[in-house]
Amino acid sequence: METRIEQDITHTAPPALPWYHPVTAVLIDDNESFLYNLTLQIDDDLAFKLFTSPLEALQYINSTAKQNPGEDDYEISLPYADIATLKTHLTQPRRFKSCPVVVVDYSMPSMDGLTFCRNLQQTEIKKILLTATMEQGAAIQAFNSGLIDRFISKHEPDWIEKLNHHIRQCQYSYFAELGKPLLKQLDADDYAYMNMAEFQAVFDTLCAKYKVIEYYLAASPGGYFMLSEQQHMRLIIVRQEEISQPANNTSRFLIPYSRLAYTDYYYALIDETGIETTEAISRYSDYISLLDQALLDQHE
Repeated sequence: METRIEQDITHTAPPALPWYHPVTAVLIDDNESFLYNLTLQIDDDLAFKLFTSPLEALQYINSTAKQNPGEDDYEISLPYADIATLKTHLTQPRRFKSCPVVVVDYSMPSMDGLTFCRNLQQTEIKKILLTATMEQGAAIQAFNSGLIDRFISKHEPDWIEKLNHHIRQCQYSYFAELGKPLLKQLDADDYAYMNMAEFQAVFDTLCAKYKVIEYYLAASPGGYFMLSEQQHMRLIIVRQEEISQPANNTSRFLIPYSRLAYTDYYYALIDETGIETTEAISRYSDYISLLDQALLDQHE
């Protein structure tokens, strides 16, 4: 008898990662009407590309795989040394187009969903399988073997809510795995605050308040660069030593230095000016708009 490993369906905020930026989910189903209706129920802030052909989806994903990740200027070294280096990275809209999560239907005539997952060249891609009731056994076996990361029955009453949640969780898991080598290189004492619940509470509050959609670990000064959808930048500085007064430009500090409960860390938030980029697609909102327009053009 098959044993089902419980999937994570908690709705807690993800931990602060070394870096995170919005990415694109790939949705595959041979039923075009079902696929189009599904897009109307996906959260508005999630970018996605649609495929009715699993073969075309495979070709697209595998062709966009980085051949030499270490030599690609898209993924530069972290943590970022300064704001100038980060701004160079932010002129690369390709970061939005990476596809670390696929959502694929199990039952398709040309290629079933599990065969599709086996043929993905990028092993780090997170895979969500959509199933019918009678396909649950195969999905459970694939989940237990590690072939897929999530599975959702389309007959569950709340399956759309689960899908939106699992897409986000898989995106965060993807970045968490990418960040593991970096975390091993960091000084444990200097970045210990990343694992503290008190810092996480402050981090989550700031992300919600300023509508942060991407962030990057900073090295000098230590903390995080945080960006809104419109690329307004803020820097949260985290230090161990107590500083009685900010060193310079006190008017730029949006919140005073405050002590995090039960820790020796202190933080301050600096408001930076907007980022000027030269790329045509420099903002995530622009990218979402282009994808939405392409979808509308496809169905006119």
